Amino acid sequence: MKRYRQRKGFTLVEILVVVIIITMLATMITPQIYSKFVKAKANLARTGIAKLENSLAEFLLDCGRFPTEGDGGLDALRVAPSDLLEVWDGPYVREHDLYDPWDNPYVYHFPATLSDGEYDIISYGADGVAGGDRENADIYNN
Repeated sequence: MKRYRQRKGFTLVEILVVVIIITMLATMITPQIYSKFVKAKANLARTGIAKLENSLAEFLLDCGRFPTEGDGGLDALRVAPSDLLEVWDGPYVREHDLYDPWDNPYVYHFPATLSDGEYDIISYGADGVAGGDRENADIYNN
């Protein structure tokens, strides 16, 4: 009897209770963390769009117009269009600035098709496809 009392350690029941408690806590906390993660990526996309808007404003001041599809769209912020070599004062962005937090390229339309502004910059969310909700929701300048 004396040797049995001196043994230190956990019983199988104690270990199972701890595992069950940790599992319950994880199932309650995980959806909240995921929701915050989705919101953080959407906020990063909005910040990226705002940065592109500022870069487009600089491009407009230097070149007198916005980039067009013929210029390569947003790529004109990195590489000078052939007809603007004398006035282009870029690069205005780094290459990774042209991609949203889900590593999809931002979509640029000039003239605007979604907003009342002069151009649209769109992130199609996690799926990279127009439409969707939650993490797949479209984010655009307005």
